[in-house]
Amino acid sequence: MKAASAVAATLTGVGLDVIGYNPEASGAQSAGTIMGIRFLMFAVPIALAILSFLIYKTQYKLKGARLDQLTKDVNALHAKQGRK
Repeated sequence: MKAASAVAATLTGVGLDVIGYNPEASGAQSAGTIMGIRFLMFAVPIALAILSFLIYKTQYKLKGARLDQLTKDVNALHAKQGRK
C-alpha cells in the first residue's frame, strides 16, 4: 500500500510538472495547464482502468481446473496440519 501511494504521488508530481503547473499562480493557470489537469484527472485513470481490466482478463489464471487443483492442494495441506 505504501509503495502504491508513493508511485501515485510520484506520477502525480511528474504529470503536474510536465503540464506546466505553477503552484504560485493558483488562480491563474494557463489554458494548456488546465486542459492538462483535466487530462490527468479523467483520461489517465480511464486508460489505466482499461489496461488493468485487459491484464486481468488475459493474465488471471485462477479458474477452472487450476482453481480446483489448488483448492485440493490447500485442503490436503490443512488436513495434514490438523486444521479444518
